Amino acid sequence: KLSKHLLDGTYAVLNQAKLSKDVIHSVTLRFRDKTIEEKFLQEHAIANERTVYVGYFLQLFLGALGMLVSKMMIKAYKLDACARVEDIGEEVLCHKMLGNHFVSEDMKESLRNSNSTLAKNILEDAINKGNNDQIGFDISEWFSSKNSSYLMKTEDLESQASVLIGMLWLMLVCLLGTIVHWRLHWKKPPEIQSEQSQPPKTSWMSVFMSKKKRREKRERHCGVCCQNHGTEVVKKAWATRAACVVYTVELVGFCLLCLLIHSFDAFWILTLYLWYTFVLLLGVWFTGMLFWHTVTVCFFATVAFYSTSLPVVSHYRVVVRGGLDSLEEIEPIFEVTVYTAIALLNLLFTTLVILSAYANETTARRSFLQTFMIYYQQDKMIKDKSDFEEMRKQMLEKILPPFVVEELTASHLRLSATSAAPARLRALSRRHDSVSILFADVVGFSSFAKQVDASFVMQYLNNLFQAFDDLTEIHDVYKVETIGDCYVATVGLVTGQMLCSSMPESSFTSSFHIGSMKSSGTYPKSTLSNSMVRQESFPESKSSTGPGSTKHRRHSLSSQDLAHRLKSLGPNDTRKTNNLEEDVLDAGRENTVKMLRFAKAMIAHCATVQQRLGDASTATSMRIGVHTGPCLSGIVGARNVRFCLLGETVTIASKFEQTGSADKIHASDIVQTLTPEEDWKESTGQAFRGRTIQDYLLDCKK
Repeated sequence: KLSKHLLDGTYAVLNQAKLSKDVIHSVTLRFRDKTIEEKFLQEHAIANERTVYVGYFLQLFLGALGMLVSKMMIKAYKLDACARVEDIGEEVLCHKMLGNHFVSEDMKESLRNSNSTLAKNILEDAINKGNNDQIGFDISEWFSSKNSSYLMKTEDLESQASVLIGMLWLMLVCLLGTIVHWRLHWKKPPEIQSEQSQPPKTSWMSVFMSKKKRREKRERHCGVCCQNHGTEVVKKAWATRAACVVYTVELVGFCLLCLLIHSFDAFWILTLYLWYTFVLLLGVWFTGMLFWHTVTVCFFATVAFYSTSLPVVSHYRVVVRGGLDSLEEIEPIFEVTVYTAIALLNLLFTTLVILSAYANETTARRSFLQTFMIYYQQDKMIKDKSDFEEMRKQMLEKILPPFVVEELTASHLRLSATSAAPARLRALSRRHDSVSILFADVVGFSSFAKQVDASFVMQYLNNLFQAFDDLTEIHDVYKVETIGDCYVATVGLVTGQMLCSSMPESSFTSSFHIGSMKSSGTYPKSTLSNSMVRQESFPESKSSTGPGSTKHRRHSLSSQDLAHRLKSLGPNDTRKTNNLEEDVLDAGRENTVKMLRFAKAMIAHCATVQQRLGDASTATSMRIGVHTGPCLSGIVGARNVRFCLLGETVTIASKFEQTGSADKIHASDIVQTLTPEEDWKESTGQAFRGRTIQDYLLDCKK
């Protein structure tokens, strides 16, 4: 079904590729879009790069072979037919009608010895031939000589003169066209690396070198001259135009050659027509000539054909006086008759070539348009897919940390509860040291939400949290989630100075278990029992008089105790990270400082946000709890997955937020020790799982 759907889509695209008037001009056959037209000419010239060379090769090979075979067949037929004639006059006339007009000295001597009237007329015509006005060059004079030994060879030489002249011209034009075409398609070779940077080549590598590498090597060496004396031609469409010029010059040259061969070749018009049709067909088939290119070539070739042949035929018409009572009128009337038929046939042939070129260009443009539309649709689909993937990635990065998204994308993990996805998701868990965690909620939000409409509450929270999101970008803070009016953020997890390590698979099967964050947005002590979270046993401060004591004096933790609490999940934690004490302390200071700046910015912004209850309005106040320490991160579940933070650091920060004061930052002794420059006020202490945690308050209104 999918294949059929794809085929139907492809057919629909092909059906849309129609050469309508909106797409292509009906007269010039050019695409109305200039960019598409240039692209078509470029691709059309590149597609016919090799076929042009094939055309030149076929001209040399088939032209030489065809003319040689035809001349040999005509000579054999002439010798066989003329040998049957007994009278010398009739034999000479046969040679003249089937071969050439030249009468050798041997034949003239034989004619003188003959007493027939025909022999006398032929001899008189041969003697008076030099006195007649000739059109063009009389090449038969080149073979005149008094040396009888040479005269015996002139007949064979003059019978092949048209072939030799045609082949010489053909070789010259093909050589010139090949050089021009190669230069226009020449590509600048890439920079050759130095021999020192190249690995040594072994003998077997050179033996089994691919054809492609050999061709590239030849092109690189052949292109040295062009590399030094020219640049690469960008617009390859000039190659097609150059091929048209070469074929036009070639056709005009063959037409001019008839002025050389008509004086001795009885079939000069047939020879001209064969060369004309042969070259024109190869030009149309193998150069990729477009319609107007073909029209231009045919125009100049036709003008040259008739402008060079009509004067010769007109001269023969003057010779033919109408009575046909002399020998000199027999040969011209034969050539005039042949020329009339070939001239009409040439017009028909040229017309068919032009119509064929029109049909070929229409087909080529339609094929290009179809290919262009298919590639356009493919590129569009790829772009849409890449845009969708990018949008999905951005959405995932708003929900999950970037490193989790990259691993999910790289592994192409399918989130399915019935597959091995949960095990692979557990492998994404990380352990982090010196992470500063913030919990913040709106003071009096519950009573405010009860008195106003839900849509207004949604708008209020959206404006407030959107401002907090902007502040995270400024202060290099990573937002974890929002639950109701609770805002959770971290530094050292994705942003800040990160110290993390992967969790081994054995960690998930050990007796160590840890609780997850509840979706209610609050983290009361009852939700995290001692069986869910391992109690943390740290060295008690000397100022502590026991659990529940309210008398504390301000003190600072030692560096060793501080580093221990920043990276230890508990006293029985045997999977401690290998982070150095200095790195842990530096990361803790940097992350905590950034988090406090963010917390101050949150409280400052809340002062500008009003809670409106009817006509009355009050400024928004926030309770903020901050704690710095180690934690675990990972994805929980296989459906509606959530990125969660686990550990006592999370629980303590949540507890400080719940027991904090409005517009004040409630923090632990670790935070106070890492930021001694702040104006901390010692609080009464927080009872937490059988021990007392010293806490501090920072008034942000001052």
